[in-house]
Amino acid sequence: MICPVIVGPSLALAQQQIENSLLYAACLELRLDHFEVIDCVWLKQILSQYLLPMIFTLRKASQGGKYSGSEETRYSLFRKLLPLRPAFFDVEHDTPLDIIAEFQAHNCPILLSSHHFDGVPEQLDEHFLHMKKIPAAFYKIAVYTDSTHQCLRFMQWAKRQDNKLIPICMGKNGQISRILSPRHNCPITYVTIDPNEENISGQLSAQVLHKQYRYSFLHPETRVMGLIGNPVDQSPSHVTHNHLFSHFGLDAVYVKMRVSKEELSNFFSIARSFSFGGLSVTMPLKEEILRFLDDIDPEARAIGAVNTLVVRQQSIIGYNTDGVGALDALERKKVVQGKKMVLIGAGGVARAIAHEALKRGCEVVIVSREARKSKEVAAQLGCKGIGLDGIRENGQGYDFLINCTPHPMPIDLSMILPKTIAMDVTIAPKETTFLQQAASKNCQIVYGYEMFIEQALGQFCLWFPGKIAKDQARRLLTMFFNE
Repeated sequence: MICPVIVGPSLALAQQQIENSLLYAACLELRLDHFEVIDCVWLKQILSQYLLPMIFTLRKASQGGKYSGSEETRYSLFRKLLPLRPAFFDVEHDTPLDIIAEFQAHNCPILLSSHHFDGVPEQLDEHFLHMKKIPAAFYKIAVYTDSTHQCLRFMQWAKRQDNKLIPICMGKNGQISRILSPRHNCPITYVTIDPNEENISGQLSAQVLHKQYRYSFLHPETRVMGLIGNPVDQSPSHVTHNHLFSHFGLDAVYVKMRVSKEELSNFFSIARSFSFGGLSVTMPLKEEILRFLDDIDPEARAIGAVNTLVVRQQSIIGYNTDGVGALDALERKKVVQGKKMVLIGAGGVARAIAHEALKRGCEVVIVSREARKSKEVAAQLGCKGIGLDGIRENGQGYDFLINCTPHPMPIDLSMILPKTIAMDVTIAPKETTFLQQAASKNCQIVYGYEMFIEQALGQFCLWFPGKIAKDQARRLLTMFFNE
């Protein structure tokens, strides 16, 4: 159940936060350690005014709270609050047993919590068993995870436990544990109120969970799809893909996961058993990922890069929809057959676009700051590779110029020929410097989002064959990017 966290700090703000939570909340946590004053009269009124179950929390600093007084004073506050009989009282796992006994004497259910800011405890099973020696309604174990694979491994462990466990991964890499909590039967998911609020613990807002991730529809068998790469923050895929899942009634959820090249081995060691349905792959993993796959589509193998993974019975198969997506977007302006295309960059996206352009009868030149890299990639694909300055020497000109790098303006303005077709594979910002400069030379513009839509539709057809209407999906995504 969704549990908004009420932090005040004033009583007036706390009550406003409660009011703002009612649309989504199944219970509320009152973080009394954040409050300017703990007013038992006000709390009694709140408990009677709102029918939602409430959790009282007076967290000490060593467990991530803001209460800075002595433990003796904190325990005295416990005693004042106990007669109010909230639905639950959150107490730390190292609370003395005589204090725990006072809660039991007042018949006040406790939520026994344990926070670990230096990573996942090595003896996690033993730690949980030790906590369970104290009778509690729920047991919360919150761990800070500094990598996606560590978060996935913790979630897998949590799924094997009973439904009294509230497992939480703190930090940005742990956000997926909050989104996917229904998959491992987590009884409570803590959320913020303000959808624009940044939260260092990784909490998402109730509104984001409901609107973007359709949280109330998720269950243990929901297919998990996602994006892996580094960085992933600017990708809109968590919004666009979940929107299409909703529109077409697909029982799936899409999450973004930060995965570095160095983490790939550890990621795949857990990904095979995590029941992913499919994944999108972005920089810098498109080439590095090949050696971890069980099978590779012949087209992706010829390209030497993958942007799509399909999981079938724990076998991971790599595909590439980048090239087809880019060329389909470009050919809405002009057919590429018999024309000339210059690609700036020699990475996975450039490989995919070059491969498809060559298939469609286009002459391709790959340019990059390192002429050696351009020539190496071009030789593998069967086209021409030159250094960046070679664009100036290209007397025959070109019809298409595509920026396949993350740089906002990778070439000098003089290298952009007037009245050609220019595309940038970057999605955000929509109007990159490169495209703005190309427009100033009367070039026809193809935005990165146009390629994004086409390659995403290719992914959907691989993940959910026959279950989406491509033209309808294209219209929906185009509207999204032009709102």
